[in-house]
Amino acid sequence: MATIKDVAKLAGVSIATVSNVLNGKVSAESEKYRLVQEAVRELNYRPNYNAQNLKKGKTKLIGVLLPELESPYQDIYFGMCKIFEGKQYYPILKLTGNDYLLEQDMLQSYLDMGVSGIIAVPARPQASSVYKEIEKRKIPLVVVERRLEGIDCNYVVFDNATLIRHQVQEFQGKWKPEEILLLHRKGYYTSDEDFRRGFLQSGQGMEENIIAVSSECDESFKKVYEQFVARKDGIRCVLTSTLGLARVTYEVAEMLKQEVQIYALADDGWNMHNVYKNIHTIKRDMIMAGMKAGQMIAEQEEHQGDIQTFYLKRKPPEKKTEVYVSDSKKELKVLALDSEATDVLEKLSVAVDAGSNLHVTYDKKSYAELKEALDREMASPVCNYDIVMIDKPWLPHYTSQEFLYELRRDLGQDMLKQYPEVIRKSFSPYDKRRCVLPVISSIQAIYYRKDWFEDLDTKAAFQGQYGVPLALPRSWKEYNMICEFFTREFNPDSPFEYGTTINSADKLSLVSEFYPRQWAFNGTVVDRWGDVVLSQDGNVRALNNLRETYRFCKRETQYETMDDEMFSAILHGEVAMVMGYASHYNPQKYKEQTCAHLLGVTRVPKGKSMLGGYCMGINNKSHNIREACEYLRWMISDEMSIANMRMNGCIPTYAVYNHTGLRLKYPWMDLVSQSFANGGSRDKVIAADGKQILPEAVDNVLGEMLIEALNSNRETEELLSEAEEKVLKMIENSFETF
Repeated sequence: MATIKDVAKLAGVSIATVSNVLNGKVSAESEKYRLVQEAVRELNYRPNYNAQNLKKGKTKLIGVLLPELESPYQDIYFGMCKIFEGKQYYPILKLTGNDYLLEQDMLQSYLDMGVSGIIAVPARPQASSVYKEIEKRKIPLVVVERRLEGIDCNYVVFDNATLIRHQVQEFQGKWKPEEILLLHRKGYYTSDEDFRRGFLQSGQGMEENIIAVSSECDESFKKVYEQFVARKDGIRCVLTSTLGLARVTYEVAEMLKQEVQIYALADDGWNMHNVYKNIHTIKRDMIMAGMKAGQMIAEQEEHQGDIQTFYLKRKPPEKKTEVYVSDSKKELKVLALDSEATDVLEKLSVAVDAGSNLHVTYDKKSYAELKEALDREMASPVCNYDIVMIDKPWLPHYTSQEFLYELRRDLGQDMLKQYPEVIRKSFSPYDKRRCVLPVISSIQAIYYRKDWFEDLDTKAAFQGQYGVPLALPRSWKEYNMICEFFTREFNPDSPFEYGTTINSADKLSLVSEFYPRQWAFNGTVVDRWGDVVLSQDGNVRALNNLRETYRFCKRETQYETMDDEMFSAILHGEVAMVMGYASHYNPQKYKEQTCAHLLGVTRVPKGKSMLGGYCMGINNKSHNIREACEYLRWMISDEMSIANMRMNGCIPTYAVYNHTGLRLKYPWMDLVSQSFANGGSRDKVIAADGKQILPEAVDNVLGEMLIEALNSNRETEELLSEAEEKVLKMIENSFETF
């Protein structure tokens, strides 16, 4: 196997020069750069990163010490691994089974390996000599869930006392204090001591009702059984510090045929742990704990960051909304877009049928058909649909009429509390009367093949060709540069036939490609004085950039629905990078294997994304206003919006965006706050009569111009001038205003 010395000898340069070239510290235009790259290719040299790490005294190995991999610890491990993936750390997992002596042996083995950091859930609060040695060597240490005495290290801990105190206080009036039992492990674990303290602070907890056990198996079964027998039917509720103790309690209650409600500290995973009847979970965000532990290790290992204690606070309980049950069976008809997100809404509505006297049916239309059906419904003297779905650009038209019922009369507080502020602000300019609720909301994001963007040979080849390191695009110029590099016509060594793709057959999809470029180049349709300026430089540059992108696109791609957009191509390994609405990204729909596990996501260049979305409103002519309001209230409840997102819908509530498991499944959610805050919006084009021209009418003009631009050799300036003339005529004739 070739070494760095062999490369230096063949290239006729020093070892230091080879190292500088491989680390991007030498200009790609220099002769030394060319010589080194030729030597690397000829020798098929691969850097030995293990040797480099050992030389630097950093192995990139992280010791992870957990009691077990059952709930909740598997979520802690999952969270830290998500952090390590992006930073190229490698966790070495060991399970102690809460065995103090075994823990010491495992910690010593980590020291022998020369790990760069350790994350541990300690078996005892007393710090052993090995922990003191870790502190002495200044190896970053993060302790999760429990605490160590006499060790100055990072902590990620839960506010278990507050969790249990609130939980017990909610029982007030439901059970008497003497009917509530607390079961926890003996004082080895500070987390259990906090659990006990919160119970007593609640005002409902009694010292004589606390049972402490040393194990979750035989001893706990014996003690719980004895308490149930001694108290006969006097136990109504048992709180446990672990799910293992909850299962033991369940077995005892089943054996004695006693109806007891059991509450256990657990994780916040999607599995609700309700496989056992009467076991309820007091949720803690264990994934976030693992992620925070991983971040702390990285900060300390990379930057010698300050030692911190991070408290994971109590999360508000998810709200379950019961649907109003009318005296007789009522049918609600919904007019909606034919899309996968609507399919999810329709499937979840079966739960309404099962729990109320409502029967909800969906009439799904294509995009163009939906607009036509809405216009007919608004003009009709009778009600054909109780609830209608409206695309965000159409809102000014439909909310300016008397078509929609003012939801704030019935859902005022829900409308304000359920959605993050950035979502509300995104829709509020179009909905002054609060007539609609967002049911689909999304940003544009760039999905890219993470494996190739991080491949060292690919990065070196890109730098050799363009003189800059391969990185995520910060500008639309860089976006096209990367697309060119990954298009085989321009780079025979590319693993992809095309750099990207766009839905060039659909004019509205093309408008979505154009606007982010327009905003990045400071182009506008009209200036702040209302003058049409489509032919100005910013728009010329934006259109030229889009035409350039088209050179690197997979052509004539046929999509079953608009929701497929570009994602099918990247999921099947045909292109390296695409931009599209994140809510349309749905790898689960494909039966065959996809590249979903290899994809990363980042914001669009300059952060100026179109903010997409659909809303639902109630037809003012409906005879079922109350039932329709209750249905919408149920739809945006915490429970249903989380279920919706899990099934690949996209109702943008607080509960969804605060759910760590969902954020890991859909990494684009981390971009939402910034993208909505920086998101662009269409220019308001005001007609001669003072009314606003429909945004979709302007989009149609731009879309037709873009199709012509991508399918002809006509001059960019000429095409923009023609579009400008069309917009001017719309203004002059007050065409399609509202």
